Amino acid sequence: VKPGHVGIAVIDQGRGIAAELQQQVFLEYFRVDPEGPVSGMGLGLSIVQRITELHGGHMQVDSAPGQGSCLCIWLPQKQ
Repeated sequence: VKPGHVGIAVIDQGRGIAAELQQQVFLEYFRVDPEGPVSGMGLGLSIVQRITELHGGHMQVDSAPGQGSCLCIWLPQKQ
């Protein structure tokens, strides 16, 4: 809960993301572990972030290695 905003959270129980890499996950083509078992091109979160920002919102990541991740989309609450 955040005043004036509505949050949508996606939580996983994966490997987690080190603090120094958390803001980089929103960069195009960035992958935390490019050689790891998860496939993809590293575009998903950058696209979601752009759409969120176009709607006046922002994204937040909360994660720690070995503890999974929580990515939250915060959108302005309609008055």
